[in-house]
Amino acid sequence: MLTHRKIWQAIDTVAENCDLTASGLARKCGLDPTTLNVSKRIGPDGRERWPSTQTIARLLEVAEMDLKTFGELVESLPHTPNVRTRKSRLKAAQDAAQL
Repeated sequence: MLTHRKIWQAIDTVAENCDLTASGLARKCGLDPTTLNVSKRIGPDGRERWPSTQTIARLLEVAEMDLKTFGELVESLPHTPNVRTRKSRLKAAQDAAQL
């Protein structure tokens, strides 16, 4: 299953395979260094932020990886719930209820 968490785990794996941090990979792709930071993956309202297809295309070019290989990487990762996402959503829902 394609999930937010697995996409980001795959991006982190691509960075590691390139001997880079997420920020280093973003820079090498010509993106803002904070584009791939963990803090940018969940919005202030608790909603998941997904990478754009343009971002993924740039990552694949830099990593010299095709989309099929990236998809296989995503699918090979175990599904683990993103606890922070759930907590962020709960907090956002509680904050909205207080308004």
